[in-house]
Amino acid sequence: RPSWKMMWARQSAASVSSAPGRGAMGLASGAPRSSSSCPHASAKAPKSMCTSAASVRKPASRLQCLQDNIDLPPQDRTTMMAELAGVSPEMVTPGVLLITRRTGADSAGAEGARLNLALRAFLESKAAHFREAVYVLTEIRPARERGDGSDAVLGVNLSRRLEAAPELSCLKGAISEANLRRYSQRGVEVLWMNGGPVEPRTVTAMCCIQSLPQERRNELLARSPSVWSLGCTSPSTDSSEDEVFVFCGAMDGILSLAAEEASHSRRTATALVWAGFAQWSRAQLLGEMARGSWGWCRAESTDIPEATRAILQPHGEAFWNGLRHSSRLAWAPDNEVARDFEARFARPHVPVAAPDPQAEDARALVQQFEALLRGSSEAQVLRARAASLGERAEVLGLTSTTRRRSAPPAPA
Repeated sequence: RPSWKMMWARQSAASVSSAPGRGAMGLASGAPRSSSSCPHASAKAPKSMCTSAASVRKPASRLQCLQDNIDLPPQDRTTMMAELAGVSPEMVTPGVLLITRRTGADSAGAEGARLNLALRAFLESKAAHFREAVYVLTEIRPARERGDGSDAVLGVNLSRRLEAAPELSCLKGAISEANLRRYSQRGVEVLWMNGGPVEPRTVTAMCCIQSLPQERRNELLARSPSVWSLGCTSPSTDSSEDEVFVFCGAMDGILSLAAEEASHSRRTATALVWAGFAQWSRAQLLGEMARGSWGWCRAESTDIPEATRAILQPHGEAFWNGLRHSSRLAWAPDNEVARDFEARFARPHVPVAAPDPQAEDARALVQQFEALLRGSSEAQVLRARAASLGERAEVLGLTSTTRRRSAPPAPA
């Protein structure tokens, strides 16, 4: 059964629709409602129902005036993060170097020594991708339906080498073992790298071309549409003969370029081949740059050869050490996002009183886990591990032999 309030509302609506020049709830130009127009005026109707329309109408007109005068679209996340980082969103292109701020001191350290070895290795395998790392951006892909709406940014790590070569038949985009042997006979050396945590069995390759003539280089690029130039800048040199061109793309096309370079220069050409890569959205990467996690600069053509030489050294982080304090790097200025991130996630420095006995075992387990994840067989991992342990055992054996020879004879 309808209440008196519902009956009053129906009668009011009917009377308003029949009366010309009246607005909603029987109001004419904001004038107060007359009690005679209400058929139930004698009833104790709440005053709020009769006066609410008049009180709401006037502020609504003021709000409409503000909306007519101010028509500013909201700022998207990509633009906001770019302004905080002090860069343009269009700066994120292939050929940009990203240098992480995180050092080896940010590892588990004393806290990790109390963890189970397998759990510690699992955590280290996730964090090691972005510790003492130098990434070069290789590709920009269109945005997908899922995500924040910005395009995808891909990059590979220049500072992590795979301990064991992966099984080529398990990799996406790799050539066959027979073709790899043919390229090796033509003077191409392949260095297998750990590209990043995303799609660990997807292959990306890169090589540097210096001696190959431009006509032959353009001809080879026309045959391999899946190979492109990174557009690295050239350092100031007096001779154009020293100019180095960096190309990235499919493994077959890159090794073909490297073989032509080796044939023309009459020396071994090195190709870097990554299993896996890192991926960000443009807004995500700009946000990490704004909070101070990455420094950046434009890659020079000499950076890739320097990274290759550093990889072959015992300490692969030499390339990162040489770049992190370079004047080429740009860092985000002080901003609210960086201060908030530092306050939330800064870890207190815990001094390590004694050497970590599990550090070497955890590192070896991480290398084995990464190699198996990228298609290396267990035999390959064990052979690589045995070679590494053999070198250590040889050093330790010489040391222990020296100690035994220098030790005084035991008493009878």
